[in-house]
Amino acid sequence: MNRPLVVVIDAEARKRLGPLGFRWFRQGKKQDDRDWVIETPIGDVRKITGTLVENHKLGEHSEEYLYLEVTPNCQFSCSHCGIKDDVRSVGLESLMFENAAYMTMEFAEKLAATFSQSSRLIPRQLVYGGGEPFISPSKFGGIHAVFHSAKRVMPIAITNGYAVPLNEMKFEEFLAFTGLDAGDSIFFSSSDAHAAQYEVAARDGFAPGYIPDDVPPEEALGAKLIRVKQLCKANRIGFRPLPLGQRNGADLRQYILKTAHEEVAKELLRDMNELELNGSREPCRNAQETSIRANGDIYPYCYDIFRKEHRIGTAGILVR
Repeated sequence: MNRPLVVVIDAEARKRLGPLGFRWFRQGKKQDDRDWVIETPIGDVRKITGTLVENHKLGEHSEEYLYLEVTPNCQFSCSHCGIKDDVRSVGLESLMFENAAYMTMEFAEKLAATFSQSSRLIPRQLVYGGGEPFISPSKFGGIHAVFHSAKRVMPIAITNGYAVPLNEMKFEEFLAFTGLDAGDSIFFSSSDAHAAQYEVAARDGFAPGYIPDDVPPEEALGAKLIRVKQLCKANRIGFRPLPLGQRNGADLRQYILKTAHEEVAKELLRDMNELELNGSREPCRNAQETSIRANGDIYPYCYDIFRKEHRIGTAGILVR
């Protein structure tokens, strides 16, 4: 049975469509609100009242950047995390968690298929986030394989680094599990909250082989950043430390986007992706950036999605 990837625009999201400039509704198009049942990207069932957008062109609306929350699970629990209400922490004792909820293969395959809607000639940046995308390396690898084979994609994985091994052989095994290879990038996020949790893990003896044990516990995060950078360089994986926290302002997602733009897309997208720090730019007028949450909510990437503003719809697999 064919179960299409759909987008539903509800009344709350529709109020934002005018100022955002999205083209899913033409001027004066009749709205047909009704009840819909969809599966979210991680396979949960969700009921929505709104208008089904049958020709949603989701591939077009994620042209330059597509941020995917591939899992809501994380080992950490950080006060600065803007999506902490949706993150499902499994605790520091769980270095990896094979039971983590991940984007379903069906959703990934149908989303990847939307890329063919676009005639785009230069790569889009595909940013994997969460939660912690590497909390189950094998599950991440399955999802990454789908998007890696899609046309013109430049993958970036944003990680807290907890499940990245320090041993060279183990790191190569990790790359094999995740499917990351030369040309892909790892952005290692760090903050005071991350440092505190690394310190606890080091002091309590969690994650041997993953937490540096030859430095004081309070220096564990800094030491791991340096060693992961060295391992990435040896394997031709792009690497960037991504400091998060109050010193970068409240909108961490926008900082991530800005960093990705500066580090990876400087040459390819020079004049196509001018970012407005005050969030006033209309996404579809110049370049398209989209974030798809684990619960299916779609946001323009360059707006503040921490406070759940400017949502433009919900993506999922239609349940018939």
